[in-house]
Amino acid sequence: MGRVEEAIKSFKEALECSEGQDVCAWYNLAIAYGARNNREKAREAVAEGLKVDEDEFKALFQNFKYGAESLKERFDVEKESIESLVENLKDSNERERVDSLRQLNRLWSRLRSIEGESDWMLERICDPGMSTTIRNQMAYGSTFLDEHMTMSEGFVLSEVDKEKKMLVFGSSIGWQCFFGHYALGISKCEGFELMETQVDTAKKVSQEFGISSRQIEFLNQDALESDVSTAGLVWLNTFAWEQEVKESVCKKLLLEAPKDSVVVAYEALPITSLSGVALRLAETYDVETSWSPDIKMHLYRVER
Repeated sequence: MGRVEEAIKSFKEALECSEGQDVCAWYNLAIAYGARNNREKAREAVAEGLKVDEDEFKALFQNFKYGAESLKERFDVEKESIESLVENLKDSNERERVDSLRQLNRLWSRLRSIEGESDWMLERICDPGMSTTIRNQMAYGSTFLDEHMTMSEGFVLSEVDKEKKMLVFGSSIGWQCFFGHYALGISKCEGFELMETQVDTAKKVSQEFGISSRQIEFLNQDALESDVSTAGLVWLNTFAWEQEVKESVCKKLLLEAPKDSVVVAYEALPITSLSGVALRLAETYDVETSWSPDIKMHLYRVER
């Protein structure tokens, strides 16, 4: 019996013991069936888990460890934070920035709505890109918008060249691309994502909001194949990726990224120098994400 089959058996036993009331077992069973490309069984597990406790199932999907009520409260803080920022700016002369932040707030709310939909959760769980070998590398989670906004006020992100491209490695459903364009004011953002369902969702949201691919483009493509030679900012969502892949990303940036471009990562990068080129640490931030309350963001500059 394979490891996935053993896991399925274990989760079923947990459900039998709990008389079907163990929402965590339903969540894990859905993930396991997704790993076996058994869409119908995965759908059933998602539906049953949501029936037992919808909010707790959604918290598990976010890899949030502190319960559904705490996550809902955190989402409220996120929403109130951006609304307060817009309110404080609306009487200033920054009309264009206010309009951009309002648009970002609407986009963020739309993404939050989507990630709570059962059909979307099922599509992600069953995405063909979620093979059994890379499933752990594609665990879902998100960074709260107010944490992004705090970083945007620092000297590194505020000084990014807005006329150069922003690239996002592992762009999910578009979070950082939308942030880059509407909060940082970067004219062109490109997101690279291996999971087709995530790319489709990001494109759908872009279309809903009338966003042109000349502004933000989402690509179902390996980020290692991207052109970073004209990038001003590269955002790495590589936290759960294999060490070997992380090292390949670092080498690519050291070999190809232009001087003074900025690299953002959710951890210290494993390789920061190569052939006389360096990724020099410029700034760090302690941020809260759905999967951890104390992630240290690392912001680097390319020195050639």
